[in-house]
Amino acid sequence: MDCQKWNDASFFNRSLYTYNDFMQSIIERFKFQGDYEIIQAFKEQWYKFYKKECNPKAILVPIPLTDERLYERGFNQSLALAELISDNIEMPLVRCSGTKQSKKNRRSRLAERLEFKVVDSSMVTNQEFLLIDDIYTTGATVRQAANCLQEAGAHSVRSLTLIRA
Repeated sequence: MDCQKWNDASFFNRSLYTYNDFMQSIIERFKFQGDYEIIQAFKEQWYKFYKKECNPKAILVPIPLTDERLYERGFNQSLALAELISDNIEMPLVRCSGTKQSKKNRRSRLAERLEFKVVDSSMVTNQEFLLIDDIYTTGATVRQAANCLQEAGAHSVRSLTLIRA
């Protein structure tokens, strides 16, 4: 449905789980309380889901954090998820700005223009990418990252998220 709302049938996201009270508590422990190891509980199902839904030749691109957010958290949750399923990971994007998405409503998330930048366009040209993120809420984050990669010459960009709100 989000692809229809975005009016773009060429982009899609797949999510393993639906957001509920249990998943909210897991994500809170993982991202905000620093329980990095809790994500290991999803490793087997996450990997099976990836193998079923995605092209294994696609390069995994974890959604980057700003330097400030990375410093606060101590790790990138999207990178942790990517590392559970493949070592074909690259970081062609940097996040130049953006505020905490978890504190915003749907309208605010959709209105904010996150700034992603491609580090080196030669890493991107004609490549197939799979963006990795923890939660798909409105699709704004993965769509903006995908647009950045596509504008730099990516052949295709899709996304895989652990949870869909």
